Amino acid sequence: MHRVFIFGLLSALSLGCSNFTQGAFAEPKSGLSLDTGEEEEEVHFDPIAVWPEKIVVDVSVQQVMLVWFDAEEPRFTKIPFSDVKSIRTVPKFENKPIELQLQLLDDRKFLLVSWNSQEVSTKAQLLSAIMSKPKELGKKKEFRIYSDAVSDREPPHIVIGNISDSQALKKLSKKTVQSESNSAQGDDKASIGEDVDATKHTGKFNKNTVDMVIKKSMNVFRSCYQRELKKNANLSGDIGVKFSISKDGIVKGAKVDSTTMNNSVVEKCIVKHIYGLQFDPPAGGSAIIVYPFSFSKK
Repeated sequence: MHRVFIFGLLSALSLGCSNFTQGAFAEPKSGLSLDTGEEEEEVHFDPIAVWPEKIVVDVSVQQVMLVWFDAEEPRFTKIPFSDVKSIRTVPKFENKPIELQLQLLDDRKFLLVSWNSQEVSTKAQLLSAIMSKPKELGKKKEFRIYSDAVSDREPPHIVIGNISDSQALKKLSKKTVQSESNSAQGDDKASIGEDVDATKHTGKFNKNTVDMVIKKSMNVFRSCYQRELKKNANLSGDIGVKFSISKDGIVKGAKVDSTTMNNSVVEKCIVKHIYGLQFDPPAGGSAIIVYPFSFSKK
């Protein structure tokens, strides 16, 4: 039964990938086994085909872009949020590490995080809120992407940003990767991107157009709050988010400027959603904005 499912999965991998440049879904390579956590006959596949090196989540266009840097030019595929079924956690089993998977409606799966249990939990919560997709807990004995054959390959680096940005198809700098690592280890500071207080901004923005862009995504921001409201029925408050907009209208940095809610989960979720928005270019260069959010269960 597992072999039928596995080969069905591989067939799905080889089909429906028209968005992928230069055939990044390679044919399965011999010598690489599919780790299910069970003692079964090995089934050969290429884990790298479902193990991107970078993942860019763009709220403004409701898409996630998976990027591979294993060729002369970066290869990528863009997946609409509407094609995502769930954010799936596969528990640790024997010598197989915990892993977080992006599961699509056609049953394709891509690796998001592995090994670090805390990071798996944090990223599962964040991506579930951003994409408005359910979190699922898989079984110990089921399809796994991680393979001992490529155990030295790093998990994907997940970025909340703009897939149209020139940096989207570039590897992250060592400084950015270290910042991600610190965040995964428990840094509760709700900020992302450039330091908005350290850069001089002289541009001016149109308050009405900024308000329109944010209100179009307000259901996404409210989902950040509503998920935590289920855990705390008395949760409410105001959150002021300070962010910088480049001369091209792209958010370069965002942080919580003030809060009366004092809920780091909601605050981080809102900041990361802001980071993915696209605005009209400010007049006269980059600009700083402080936008107020107010949440209550009424």
